[in-house]
Amino acid sequence: GDLFALMQPIMFGYFFYRTEAIMKDFPDQALPITTIQVVVCALLGVGWTVWDAHGLPDLTNLVSHLSEPSFDFALVWIGLVSTALILVLETVALG
Repeated sequence: GDLFALMQPIMFGYFFYRTEAIMKDFPDQALPITTIQVVVCALLGVGWTVWDAHGLPDLTNLVSHLSEPSFDFALVWIGLVSTALILVLETVALG
């Protein structure tokens, strides 16, 4: 746990460093760069889930929550605003 806690700010800083370097080379490509970042985040999240659950987790609980409007809103908010929009703004700002 301590190693993960130590690596998080280091990798976060490295992420900004690499994004800034890439944006200097491709200043008009903020959306494609952000798309790659979001896809990588999603794949890492799925990979972590599969590794942590020792296989695909039981999705019946998730499916039952998908019919709740507040849960759907939370998923859209986390996916679009808290992740994608913030990454677009960060990428444009670093360019």
